[in-house]
Amino acid sequence: MRTPWLIAIAGPTAFRPRLGELLLESAAPYAGRAYCIALATFRPPPDADLLTAYLNRYLACPDLGYDQTSALGTLLHLDTAQGTDHAARFLTPVGP
Repeated sequence: MRTPWLIAIAGPTAFRPRLGELLLESAAPYAGRAYCIALATFRPPPDADLLTAYLNRYLACPDLGYDQTSALGTLLHLDTAQGTDHAARFLTPVGP
């Protein structure tokens, strides 16, 4: 589990696709927190797309509520940093 933290520090965006895959797989509870932090350090729009895909999949699964708050918090952070509003649809009363 140290790898995502090291990627976050070093910032090699070449790992973005793999981090996105690992986040979507959600194979280990709470592992997504580290993936979200690594994605937050990259900051380009593809990271928001990966987080949105994760939230689309896992907000519908309340029994798998491990990393949704980390993913939503990271998406809000990216929205603030980039001046976007990707998280807005997840924050409505009728959102996913």
